Amino acid sequence: MRFNVPPGWPAPPDGWVPDPGWQPDPAWPPAPPGWRFWVEAPAPTASAQLGSKLDEQLLKVAQWTRQRAGKHDELPAVAFSGPDPAAKWFSLAGSVAKFGPVHSALNTALASAVPGGDQVLDLVKSLYAIEDEQSRVLHSIDTNVKLLKEGPYRAGRLLLSEAHRLADHAEESRRLLETAKDRFYDAQPLASSVQERTMVELHLALVWLALGRPDDARYWLEQAYQSARVVIDSLTQQAGDVKVLKSKWATTALSIYYPAGLFVVPLKLKRLWNADRANGALTAFLPVANSIAACLNSLNPRPVVPSLQLTTNYDGSRLLQEVGLEG
Repeated sequence: MRFNVPPGWPAPPDGWVPDPGWQPDPAWPPAPPGWRFWVEAPAPTASAQLGSKLDEQLLKVAQWTRQRAGKHDELPAVAFSGPDPAAKWFSLAGSVAKFGPVHSALNTALASAVPGGDQVLDLVKSLYAIEDEQSRVLHSIDTNVKLLKEGPYRAGRLLLSEAHRLADHAEESRRLLETAKDRFYDAQPLASSVQERTMVELHLALVWLALGRPDDARYWLEQAYQSARVVIDSLTQQAGDVKVLKSKWATTALSIYYPAGLFVVPLKLKRLWNADRANGALTAFLPVANSIAACLNSLNPRPVVPSLQLTTNYDGSRLLQEVGLEG
């Protein structure tokens, strides 16, 4: 099979296949209705049949892309064998959505939101389950992550695990969640970078939600989202080859203040960073920002913040744009 370019699109290099999540440039004309993006390739010559292992891997990526899009009619499905680094972040967002207004059980859920209830238990479990992923994301930016070593944050995480372990004892579990909340408040001013602050604010938000305080949860999710956007903006500038489509939302809503000395990439490391490392950190941090956006939007009647979509063009350059909000 080969990628069939619609009329008006630039021709891609020979053998090009879309990366997972690739989207066409918004400036290109839309594909005609019913356009087949994958068609049979001409029969290969004897030399071409030899192929290469790289070509085989590229085909698997294309097949996986089609599978993830739910379109199995044109290419055979190939199971994706590697772990999805975003899975735990969006599992967390799914747990939060159960508390949102689109969920039929909202009123009763928030009226009786005590640890031990299925929704709260699921939320605490999902929040504690992101430990490995948050460590990986933070270390992708700075190998010396103080937050993971500081007492208050580690204590808050331990209290979360105990609240989950003692879920059958509602009063004790709730007391542990209250204490965890206090430890995260202690940890917030100790954050030495914006990415660390993002993680603390996310924990504060979701512990408040588990305690039945959705207004406080929304407030801290807003703080976490703005912190995450600062990280994304900084990494985008470091990456160099990422074009950013600015929006009216971004110019009016991103207004959070950070004290002097709170940074994304430590000043002493900036001269050692290169575009490849920044691109890797950007890719790792995007699921965090989008998970926070999904959490916040699910607690509101309609989406209030955009998600971020990073796509790759034919020439290898990348485009970062906001999606999910009208206008």
